[in-house]
Amino acid sequence: TATISNYAAGITYVFNPTGPTVSGTGAISGMTNGTSYTVTASNGSCTSASSLAFSTAAQLVTPSVPTITSTSATCSTSGTATISNYTSGITYVFNPTGPTVSGTGAISGMTNGTSYTVTASNGSCTSASSLAFSTAAQLVTPSVPTITTTTATCSTSGTATIS
Repeated sequence: TATISNYAAGITYVFNPTGPTVSGTGAISGMTNGTSYTVTASNGSCTSASSLAFSTAAQLVTPSVPTITSTSATCSTSGTATISNYTSGITYVFNPTGPTVSGTGAISGMTNGTSYTVTASNGSCTSASSLAFSTAAQLVTPSVPTITTTTATCSTSGTATIS
């Protein structure tokens, strides 16, 4: 945004190049971002020298809210979490602290069962927090069954028992 800080009612303000206008509070509107302007003030009899050149810039881009993709724990691995919309050059901050993210978006350093959120920052703007996510520990694989058998006799059949 741009404002004429010493704005006075009854003064005519002329912009070069033309286009912008000034409100009763001194706020300038109608500027094209990146275009350099000057302004003069006139009271009908006298005109000021031109102001210093000024311009405005477009609103900074806020990174997307991190989207988390999780895989469930299995009998052979713990659960995993990945930032599926990972962007190189973005800083990811976890709450609570501890986890890190690789260049592929894979998250490591999580404590299983702990609920985390993550934000993305480009140095100027920070996203809203992700939805909460967590991972689970590797599932416990049951023991291999041990079988005890008895042989058949003339009066009974053989038996098998999981011991």
